[in-house]
Amino acid sequence: GAQSMAFLMFLSIIPIIGIAIYTFNNQQKPGGRGLLLCLVGMIGWSLMLLLITWPSRVLAPHLNVAGRFFFQLVVAFGWPLFVWEYLQRERVQIPRWLLTAVLVVPMSSVVLAVTNPFHHLVLDPATPAAPVGISEFILGPWYLVHIGIASIFAMLPVGLLIHDFRGSDGIHRQQLLLLIGGWTIGFPGALLTHRSRNIESSPLYVDVTPLSFAVTALLWGLALDRYHLFSLVPVSRRRAIESLTDPVITTDQSGAV
Repeated sequence: GAQSMAFLMFLSIIPIIGIAIYTFNNQQKPGGRGLLLCLVGMIGWSLMLLLITWPSRVLAPHLNVAGRFFFQLVVAFGWPLFVWEYLQRERVQIPRWLLTAVLVVPMSSVVLAVTNPFHHLVLDPATPAAPVGISEFILGPWYLVHIGIASIFAMLPVGLLIHDFRGSDGIHRQQLLLLIGGWTIGFPGALLTHRSRNIESSPLYVDVTPLSFAVTALLWGLALDRYHLFSLVPVSRRRAIESLTDPVITTDQSGAV
């Protein structure tokens, strides 16, 4: 069963890789860098889950967590960057001091995971050396801190997308629906990693997170292909009106204002 689950995880990664390749070829466009980071992070994240699900031990649990923390960091940084550039309609330059300030706490999670045998802040010493799945991990206090920080990074940009959605129209609205829809599936899917803790009838190796990432990537891929996310830059009526520099008068066919 665990081997079959790992194989399903591998199949889930394939469409994400395809969309990541397309995004890599368009990374110079606004939002391209951020979306590429999201996809690469989801691929690496899924691989870490695959390795811990595989019946035989591949990595020590704390090193697997360190790898997963790193790829979660890639997603946590890429998602806000993608939303920021998509809404601004231009590539943004991030000051080095701001980048350092934003990443210092998440990067500390990776360091603490690698050095976990010395302090056990990420995983409790009672965690099995060869766990059946992540649900057998006994979490330390910093693991929960990391989840909280990553969740904040994931949720804040969605508010900006929803705000933009209110004044959107046409193809712009379709793009936003797919972006928000992908997040709505992927974010809860990421939290489902530990679902077996609360469902006794569920095998410990069951983890649908990579599958939820695949659905998210397919929705975003639809936005790229059918709704030309990187090619068309629709502007909402509200933003168009707010950016006008000249007075405009609208009249009907009879000349009435």
